[in-house]
Amino acid sequence: MTSFEELQNILRWSRENNAKIKIFFEKYPYVLALDKVIHAEDYEERNVSWIYAFGSKQPHQVLGSFSIKKIIIKKNNKILEVKSLQELVKRFIH
Repeated sequence: MTSFEELQNILRWSRENNAKIKIFFEKYPYVLALDKVIHAEDYEERNVSWIYAFGSKQPHQVLGSFSIKKIIIKKNNKILEVKSLQELVKRFIH
């Protein structure tokens, strides 16, 4: 399970590196997106109300409640894909 602090470290990295991170979940129509802020999007990259997408859950609780399908990192006109938060942290955040 991802802690609030770990999620803040990922958000900080995305801000410092001008990267956008999108976390896709198994069998779920909404995405947890991190760039300047943490927010919800649909698969067409439209912003969605957090309450509509994830209810009253906090971002780190969302990560603990759903199975991650894939994580897309957009940085410097490159698109990279990882399969887990652990891989994201290992490869990029340290």
